[in-house]
This record gives sequence, structure tokens and C-alpha cells, in this order.
Amino acid sequence: MAEDVYEEMITLDGFEGAILGTGTRDGEHEVLVYDARAAAELFESINPEVDIHIYLEYLKAVGEGQRSPIFVYLDETVSADVASKQRKNIH
Repeated sequence: MAEDVYEEMITLDGFEGAILGTGTRDGEHEVLVYDARAAAELFESINPEVDIHIYLEYLKAVGEGQRSPIFVYLDETVSADVASKQRKNIH
């Protein structure tokens, strides 16, 4: 069963080291989730003459939006910033 789910996802060859897990784009389609910074480093080592942002735009343009991966920028300060803002809104 799990193999069927992965077959429906768009995977990026050579980016396995940047996979964080899976997520959902629309509540129905499970997609791969990549660490955006790690993916950018891998992309640059594989294809240094193309900017990763151009490649990501290409992925969007392919028309497989609900199956295309999600790229997450990990930022440990976000949770502290959100928590601080929420505390200010409570008082």
C-alpha cells in the first residue's frame, strides 16, 4: 500500500537526502516534503548553472500541482516569534 502512495508523488531524483517526510497540499493528496535549503544545496551541486527558483517555477508550470512536493524552510525562531505574538494578544 505504501509503495502505491509513493508512486503517485512527484519525486526529485538525487534529492533523497533532503526529504523530511510527507505532507498534504490539499487535504487529499499526500506529497513529499523537502528541506528547501538542503534541496537547494543538492540542486546546486547537480546543476550549478540553473537557479533552483527557476526549477521550482518549472515544477509549478508542469501542471501537477496537487502532486508536486512542498519545500519547507526550517527556522527554529518562527515558533518563538509566534508564541511571543500570541502572548501579547492574550493580555
